Amino acid sequence: MKSNDDKYYIIILPFFNESDLIIDLLNLLENKLTNLKDHFKLIFVNDGSTDNGAELIEKHVFNSQNISKEIIEMNSNAGHQNAIRQGTIYAKQNHIDKCKGIIIMDSDGEDNPDALVELANKTNYDVVFVTRGKRKENLTFKISYFCYKILFKLITGKQINFGNYALISPKVLNAIAEKHFFHFSSFLSKQRFNIEYIQYDRNKRLKGKTKMGFKNLLIHALKSFIEYHEELIYFQIKVFIIMIVTFAGISGYILYAKYYTHTALIGWSSTLIIGLINGILIMFSSIIISTLLMTLKNAMDQKNIHYKIKNNNQ
Repeated sequence: MKSNDDKYYIIILPFFNESDLIIDLLNLLENKLTNLKDHFKLIFVNDGSTDNGAELIEKHVFNSQNISKEIIEMNSNAGHQNAIRQGTIYAKQNHIDKCKGIIIMDSDGEDNPDALVELANKTNYDVVFVTRGKRKENLTFKISYFCYKILFKLITGKQINFGNYALISPKVLNAIAEKHFFHFSSFLSKQRFNIEYIQYDRNKRLKGKTKMGFKNLLIHALKSFIEYHEELIYFQIKVFIIMIVTFAGISGYILYAKYYTHTALIGWSSTLIIGLINGILIMFSSIIISTLLMTLKNAMDQKNIHYKIKNNNQ
């Protein structure tokens, strides 16, 4: 039986076409991890990149003795969330008995590496999310993200101010690795585990422009509601009932005023407003349903996607 000193932390890092910054990321991670007492195994998940990022990772040599790396190759581009899932499956199949904890982290440098020091010192945990403090984003993004958090709170009753950046225990890895999810952080937040939070400011991308444009961010946000589909349906039913009761009340008043008091009603603005709100509700429901159908189709398309080990060095 191995002693606790023989165990190590795994950091799962999905990446896609990040050759412009991958060396900077490797150096940044080494600077943060080199003075820690634990060993860290970086598992890079290549999500079908078409550049030489994987080759750069493979050739890179760490000066620190407490850091090693592996690369696993997806056989096609499966998307960031599926890359995370394949990384967790690989970690469970190959490292479950040897790891102290599993950290999921993006490969663009936006997940603040300062948090790794605190994460590595956590004990008796299930899940530790790194929540986002200050964000270096434009005003449009900040407003959109603020509205998204309010909507998520209204529908699910939970706060969501964190992304994929998290530490999970081997127990949690063993429980979730075979499960399919559309939105990792939302999926994880719904599980019955003890969840802790630490806060760090979000960094700027190391180099280049983000690949998550507004359209991709919107789709990603909508996928978070799929993980809470029961709560979403319940919320829609409540709103629908409120709309029906309100509409019936206003309609009753209009009929009463017209036929019993013979009062002339000027305009039907209130009725039009209710109709408009009801239309928005139907539109929102249609968007969610369309997103669900799209993600289910993607899941079916991706069911035969697997990884292969490219290298296992250092």
